[in-house]
Amino acid sequence: RIRDATRANVMAPRSGYLKMTYEQAHARFLELAKEDLALHPFGVDCVRRIRTTGEIHRTQTYGARGDHNHRIDVAAALDLPAVALPVPPYTLGAWLGDGSSAHATLTNADVDDAIVDHIRAEGVRVVRRRSSDGQPVGTYSLGSDKGQPGWKQRSLQAQLRKMGVLGDKHIPQEYLWASIEQRLALLQGLMDTDGTASKTGQCVFCNTKYRLARGVFHLVASLGMKPTFLTKRATLYGKDCGLVYSVSFFAYQGEREPFRLERKRDRLRTRPLRSSLQNTRTIVRVEPVASVPVKCIEVDSPSHLYLAGESFIPTHNSALSSAVALYMLAADGEGGAEVYSLATTRDQARIVFGDAQAMARQSAGFRSRFGVGVGAHNIHVLASGSKFEALSAEGSTLDGLNIHFGCIDELHAHKTRTVYDVVETGTGKRDNSLLWVITTAGSNRSGICYEVRTFVTRLLDGVFQDDSQFGVVYGLDDGDDWVLEESLIKANPNWGISVRPEVLLPLQAKAMQMPSAVNNFKTKHLNEWVNADTAWMDMRTWDRCADSALYLDAYLGQPCWIGLDLASKTDIAALLLVFSHLEIDGAFAVFGRYYLPEETVHATGNSQYPGWMNSGRLTVTPGNVIDFGWIEADLIDFASRFAIQAVAFDPFQATQLSTRMLAEGLPMIEVRPTVLNFSEPMKTLEALVLQEKLIHDGDPVLGWMASNVVAHLDAKDNIYPRKERPENKIDGIVALIMGLSRAITPGTAVVLGADYELLCL
Repeated sequence: RIRDATRANVMAPRSGYLKMTYEQAHARFLELAKEDLALHPFGVDCVRRIRTTGEIHRTQTYGARGDHNHRIDVAAALDLPAVALPVPPYTLGAWLGDGSSAHATLTNADVDDAIVDHIRAEGVRVVRRRSSDGQPVGTYSLGSDKGQPGWKQRSLQAQLRKMGVLGDKHIPQEYLWASIEQRLALLQGLMDTDGTASKTGQCVFCNTKYRLARGVFHLVASLGMKPTFLTKRATLYGKDCGLVYSVSFFAYQGEREPFRLERKRDRLRTRPLRSSLQNTRTIVRVEPVASVPVKCIEVDSPSHLYLAGESFIPTHNSALSSAVALYMLAADGEGGAEVYSLATTRDQARIVFGDAQAMARQSAGFRSRFGVGVGAHNIHVLASGSKFEALSAEGSTLDGLNIHFGCIDELHAHKTRTVYDVVETGTGKRDNSLLWVITTAGSNRSGICYEVRTFVTRLLDGVFQDDSQFGVVYGLDDGDDWVLEESLIKANPNWGISVRPEVLLPLQAKAMQMPSAVNNFKTKHLNEWVNADTAWMDMRTWDRCADSALYLDAYLGQPCWIGLDLASKTDIAALLLVFSHLEIDGAFAVFGRYYLPEETVHATGNSQYPGWMNSGRLTVTPGNVIDFGWIEADLIDFASRFAIQAVAFDPFQATQLSTRMLAEGLPMIEVRPTVLNFSEPMKTLEALVLQEKLIHDGDPVLGWMASNVVAHLDAKDNIYPRKERPENKIDGIVALIMGLSRAITPGTAVVLGADYELLCL
């Protein structure tokens, strides 16, 4: 192509021969191409320069076949600093590929000896399991260093549980943003166990877990390669076995090889001398749209380039939900785009859809430009086979959707995570899909909305990085007085436009006079998460008591008071450990353990239970009732690590357990759940929180339970913890009150300040 293009521009008119060498002709062609964009038929291989979208649009293709004219270089590997990882990266990759989802074991009977050697080289102990008759079986235990002090806390099983990958295999965020060497070792562990290389050198990772496959896609792209993500249905002997996700890419010998196994590594090719399609991404379409007011940004770097999306594409920079939905339907260039507004009820789902209908009907230019048809229940583009509809969870299943854009309205009203999970799964079937969620605050901290909100706030706080996610939260800051007009303006960025002051100010005045209206006003107009209708705990203050650097192992050998609420065998059992804080005088550090039977986890409407189980916050015992043996084992373990002063327990349903623990030497003390026993430690607990002297590690389970507590006063101003609804569990707070009642008995110094009076039991 270089020869043909050069011949057309630098040949003598009639000689038939070039008057310069090939190198001279190529150099001359580059000079000409810089002057005229129409003369560079092979994109960035020829001329690298910044081009506007208008220039790209005018020269999208060349030649009679309409070949694409512009490409973007694949970004080089992200050069990030090394980080301290809890599990060596190759070991984690091998376990993610061939490990048991519930245990630190490799389960493939054909595990290559070289894989075992590489794991051992990272300092992890590997033991071949044996049957009862001493014969080796096809599984390996990893990190089993039993017999050493503290081995349970240091074991690979404990580290996997702490990372939240047990029962939910995925690549944790800290591994995706580690150094090149660490990310490559992780990829090698994954590919050695669960990857293949074809005869042509194409590498493929295949798995049934979507989250894990997307993590591998991110990993490959971050290492400077060009991955492709595919979804297909797997069959075995004609039987449908569900969806399978594959990540394919090309790697080359001597260049960050994704395999350590020689038999796989030998299939890699050497990089071609000529430019390869694997080095670039082709720009296939640039379409003009009507000009609208925009806010331009410029990245503060010498090139003003940034990496966009999961593929790390180098990019040079220069009623909202309804408008975005219409854009995704008609102007995003997606063939057969499926756009949906979704909610728990059809009426709610039609709010966003109805606004989009009105927009489309009032814009003849929009309908004409993109061929949009507007029906009573459907907006469509016949030319591309695209559609926009409102769907709900009422009366039909939402499974099987192939979603390009999914808008979920008022997520706080979703009592289950069904709709959210269906949409999230449906968007995973397309490369350029978008999940768009809008909501006000609510009161259900156990629902999917608060889970997503917690994820977004952690993202915005910089706890982790994920460029595929974006979120914005409007609300009040600590110290803001909700009764002021300035607070309304802060929490409502469209103040005076779609949010009318003449409407909200009277509602604010009403809430100030009627306590029963306060919570509704705060959630709907100030975006404040509230507790139950007559809540006890100030949750914003509770959240300020969180310390992410608080670790249980820092209190080894320290005096400890334990509160134990066993509740029902089909309900949550809670165990709270209370310590005098090591650094703050008069403060307490608390840690929670929670137990629930497996059947209850899957049968309940609490969408947080599976997540808490996977993150290790919730211990799930097999069967349909709690196995108290797990609690007893934890108590014995704590007794070996801490100086336990007392284990306060409710004798209801705990007689046998307390008898066995007394035999083990634990100081078991009955604390019956009476107003006399609970009122003063409950008041002390509230005072500690208000002075930020009740320090926790951000425990989401205990925070949810604290938000559920309702304080009932009697004629003598005694208080007692209650809950509004059966599903609003408070067991952790009950256990905390019992443990605290022992910690504040005479002889334990508690300094609360001048505004609080402490009466010890």
